Parts: sequence; C-alpha cells; structure tokens
Amino acid sequence: MFFIKDPIITEVNFAGTVIQTTVKMKALGLILAHYLKWDKHINATLPKTNSKLSLTRKIRPLLTRDQYLSVATSQIFSTMYYAAPVWLNCTLGHKLWKKIDSFHYRVMRVAIQDFKGKKKRKVIDSLCKRATPRMWSNYISASTAIKIIRDKEPKRLLDSINTSMVIERRRPRNGRFFDGSRLLVGKHQFKNRLTHLSQIQDPWLYPTPSNDSIRTILKRHLNFSFN
Repeated sequence: MFFIKDPIITEVNFAGTVIQTTVKMKALGLILAHYLKWDKHINATLPKTNSKLSLTRKIRPLLTRDQYLSVATSQIFSTMYYAAPVWLNCTLGHKLWKKIDSFHYRVMRVAIQDFKGKKKRKVIDSLCKRATPRMWSNYISASTAIKIIRDKEPKRLLDSINTSMVIERRRPRNGRFFDGSRLLVGKHQFKNRLTHLSQIQDPWLYPTPSNDSIRTILKRHLNFSFN
C-alpha cells in the first residue's frame, strides 16, 4: 500500500516477484485506507455493532438500566471503540462524527426505553451518565498525552538531545547542536532540568497517585459528571 491521495503505482517488482498494491488493508483489526482516513474502518465496524444492538435490544425488558449498560459496554462499545486511541480523534469528518454520535444515542435510547425517540440528547446524557463519543475522544487524547509526558517523552527527549550534540573543542564540557546554532548547551543541563520538572507537584501534568486517580482527574476536568 502507498499512503498517498491518488496512488499511481499498481504493482511493485521485488526480487523478481510482482506484488500487487491495494487501496485498503486490514492490520490488527484496523482497516487502513491509502488516503489516511477512517471512513472505511467506521463503515465496516458500525454494521457489526448494529447487529449486536438488535440482539441486546431483545433482552432489554429482562434487565435493569445499569445491567443493560454493562452489557452494552462489553458487547457493543467494545467493538465500536476498538483501537479508539488510533482513529477516534478530531481529524474525523463531520459525517463520520454524525454516524458515531447517532449510533451512540441509539444504544442509550434502548437503555432508557425511549424507542420512539422523544427525549432530547441532553436528557439522555443525564439519565444514562455515559460519556459521549467526543468526551471519550478527549479523554483518550488527554490520558495518552499524560502517559507520554510521565513515562516516555522526557527520557526520549534527553536521549535525542544527547545524540544530536557534538563536543565543542574549546569547551569540552559543553555541547553544540548539529544545526550550527551558537547556543551552547551543557551536557547535564537538560537532565537536571527534566529532573526538576518531574519533581514539581502539579496535580494535572504530573499526578502522583495511581492510574485510577488520573482517570478521575480527567473525567472531572472533561465534565463527565453530566451536571
């Protein structure tokens, strides 16, 4: 596959073997399109979730609302939001967001037994207290960013800085970037600064409690209380 808007090459000759190119492919359950959009993946996923919704709708009279929402989470939303950190983001077009929102509220209407669609979406949110797709998207983005900041990015930044510097001849203790900048940067200056930043008790960027506390902070910040 060539990730380009209009692929021209249809086959590749590799070591005497002709390989046919494709405009979409499935990798680890995700359908990738050559133009780097997620319409094909969403359009393939929604029919699966729709069939599961039809089955769970039949057992709705036998369950309480909370029980049905638990079933919907494990059977419907687990399929709908599969690999959501990859594709559920602000780059989705308006039509795709509309499809996702529409399906979300179809599930919620079954939960409150509003089969005729008379209740407004704000009322449904207050009754079900479930995050909307856009809330879920913001939550995933924020939690992923915090994980990168806390666990990986500072060390990678330090390694990148150390590998991108050369030793200055006149000042062997200092380093200089390859881009020719005159700014001299001490070898341990970034390491000490990153150590200082990691010790700042900021409840938002550097929450010290467990991951459960981080989720609670994010939900409170993103207004998951549905007040």
